[in-house]
Amino acid sequence: MATVSTLPGTLNVTVKHGDELSQLVDFSVDLTGYTFEAEVVSAITGAEVGELTVSAVSLASGQVNLAMTETVCDAIAPGSYLWRLIWTAPGSARRTALEGIFEVVR
Repeated sequence: MATVSTLPGTLNVTVKHGDELSQLVDFSVDLTGYTFEAEVVSAITGAEVGELTVSAVSLASGQVNLAMTETVCDAIAPGSYLWRLIWTAPGSARRTALEGIFEVVR
């Protein structure tokens, strides 16, 4: 019998405090018409501690880029956080596509 899972994929991110982050993510499925949001949150309170920008590289090929500016990264204290990428498909089907640990190191 086949098994289906809609659990998000895991992608752990480590970035040096104050550095810029830019990471290509390739889902290898057509994401035309999808919208995206991503956030870094406290593992304790769930409060947002930093903004990740998601931009299209090639939605037809399933490629997006995750980015964080040096200013935003510098404002996050070194430590371990959680992050997630949420996509909304045409027709408003919303899903956490990726999540993981977001570590800021000195």
